[in-house]
Amino acid sequence: MQVIYGQGREADQKKQDLVDLSWGKFVPNNTIPFCNKELIWQPVLGDALKADLIIVEQANSLLVNYCLQILQTFGAAKMAFWGHGKNFQAQPSDRFSEHLKRFVATKVWWWFAYTESTKVIVSELGFPPGRITVVQNAIDTIELLKLSEATTEEDCREFRQKLEVSDNTCVYCGGLYKEKRLEFLVEAACSIHQAIPDFNLLIIGSGPDREFVVEAARKYSWIKYLGPLFGAEKVKAYRASKLALMPGLVGLVILDSFALQVPLITTNVSFHSPEIAYLENEVNGIMTTDCVTDFAARVVELLTNNEELAKLRHGAKEAQSKYTLEVMVENFARGISESLCVE
Repeated sequence: MQVIYGQGREADQKKQDLVDLSWGKFVPNNTIPFCNKELIWQPVLGDALKADLIIVEQANSLLVNYCLQILQTFGAAKMAFWGHGKNFQAQPSDRFSEHLKRFVATKVWWWFAYTESTKVIVSELGFPPGRITVVQNAIDTIELLKLSEATTEEDCREFRQKLEVSDNTCVYCGGLYKEKRLEFLVEAACSIHQAIPDFNLLIIGSGPDREFVVEAARKYSWIKYLGPLFGAEKVKAYRASKLALMPGLVGLVILDSFALQVPLITTNVSFHSPEIAYLENEVNGIMTTDCVTDFAARVVELLTNNEELAKLRHGAKEAQSKYTLEVMVENFARGISESLCVE
């Protein structure tokens, strides 16, 4: 099995979390501006056509995908999509793009669906359910778990003392961009602070909206912007917090919440990533209405009710053992084997 990858887009690079893979093959992408969008050409046809199965991201912008689909019809290597099934953050202006995505979605040999919800989407397009593998998309949380186990209550106290924050601290961790709804977050945080004067909010991450967060931290001393954090420092920030607040788009960050047993609170917006399916409302996390008042009020309730908070932490711990990279790897490997055996 060979993994070929290109460089991240400009927006990805601003998150400051990209790495090189010593075990992968780096092939630089060529970016082609087109109608206010970016098309990507990856010169990988030579490598791809030597394979028995080619797994690619389901993305309209990847021009090589169309070439591979055409070549597949002439007996070239079997092709599989790995993706969401649709753009969960699509805007009205993306209508043509979504029509195109639906059209090409069924023109592959196999599907590796992120979650069960993706399988439903692809099946409804007419793709055979028997050729869809639900991988149950996940990230490796083993290192987080090890770091969490090594983090003591004294470590958390020292972390809070260093930042001058109280026990009533919550954390936001993720990219800083529009879909994360940072203005909503800050407005809700102000309401929470009015109800709980010693409330603090830690914000971790970077991105295009970084300056908005920096300004909010200047304006409100109880908001602490920590920039991108990784490893032990990220774990300390979570463990020093009671809740993870993310009113906008939620994706794989929910697995951090499970691993570190810091329940995630979000809203019922329509553009969450597929991993939102892992959230069981009032069991391992909370989903409120899309209303600042409701969101803030629910956070206040949880910060003042240790019993309910403990219940959510228990639910997060249960979910952690269910949504793991190991399970995803097993699902993915099984799907690859099945796709190569089916005629």
